[in-house]
Amino acid sequence: MTKIDEALYYRDGLDRRQIKTKKAIIRAFFELTKDKDMSKITITELAKKADIDRKTFYLHFNSVAAIYNELGLKLVDILKESIINSGMSDDYNAIYGLFMTINEILTGKLDVIKDIAKKNEFTEFVFCIKDVFCDELLKASGIQNTPDEAKYRLMIEFMASGTVSMYLSWLKGDVDISMDELAMLAGSTIVNGVAGLLNFSSGN
Repeated sequence: MTKIDEALYYRDGLDRRQIKTKKAIIRAFFELTKDKDMSKITITELAKKADIDRKTFYLHFNSVAAIYNELGLKLVDILKESIINSGMSDDYNAIYGLFMTINEILTGKLDVIKDIAKKNEFTEFVFCIKDVFCDELLKASGIQNTPDEAKYRLMIEFMASGTVSMYLSWLKGDVDISMDELAMLAGSTIVNGVAGLLNFSSGN
């Protein structure tokens, strides 16, 4: 079971029948969005595609957009958990491990996540990760509660925002490299960036 499946279907105490129905709704949603814009999909056609009635649909979602919103928010929550639990606040070299963990999460639902990433709304979801990433990088750098913390946070925000953009570009198909190469590139960018920041702060 992937972490995304666990978050979508198993954390909320749904029974087997409810899980089966919710999976059918989400599967139907992605089948329909391949051919038309999300805003043009009606609940009636989505319910028909999922082989359920409208009343059953409303037991799980209150709109078509709510399906997309839940998927995006659940993914962001999982990524936030991974960042907080990465151990980089104790050793910023653990950043490499973090990106390998992110790859494992994405691999479980890569086709679905790539479809989500192509929708403009996904950028708003993913950039929610930036603040958590910044907080953990600040802890890792050891420059919290220093006179220049605000200045250094700007530099760390630049690194975090750039890393998020790297993954978004890759998911949208703008960059033709492997997922492992992406993880190493992101990890090296952050580790070298933090090392440079520490050198800069020690020189001031």
